[in-house]
Amino acid sequence: MINNKIGCAVIGYGGMGGWHTRFILENKVVNLLGIYDIKPERCALAKENGISHFIEHVMFKGTENRTAFEISDHIDRIGAQINAFTSKELTCYYTKSTGEHLENSLEVLSDIFFNSVFDKDELEKEKGVVIEEINMSEDTPEELCLDLLAKSYYGNCGLGQTILGPSKNIRSFSLLFRAKVV
Repeated sequence: MINNKIGCAVIGYGGMGGWHTRFILENKVVNLLGIYDIKPERCALAKENGISHFIEHVMFKGTENRTAFEISDHIDRIGAQINAFTSKELTCYYTKSTGEHLENSLEVLSDIFFNSVFDKDELEKEKGVVIEEINMSEDTPEELCLDLLAKSYYGNCGLGQTILGPSKNIRSFSLLFRAKVV
């Protein structure tokens, strides 16, 4: 018989917070560690629509301490995973690692969250990636249907807007937004 234990800790303040969940499965500890920011698209003005998702992409492009390759390489070397997602309610940056790599995962995740460098060339490259994601979403009937349903119910307020935002907004984002969002 396997004795599985699950523990969860959630911390938070203001519009930011975090969580740590520790699973013990077959005597192996697995950590899920996350940092989240509440307020993405729910509160976005029409001209800011899509900025939370765009920032999510750019955060992994390098920090004051690591290049994008070094972030990925560090996580890969410890056998962990790092990722993020944006919803209309929040953006979450998270890692999955084994028990002995909790500190490493937290350090990399914190570095990304607090020390990201918004390089102008990387911003321009990522605009193309996000615009392609928007195009793919608009070609997916299920996603398009849900976006249209939300718009018809909520109108032009934050919840009626798409998470990805319109392509014209993505093209307009520049380094000027960093001071406003950080």
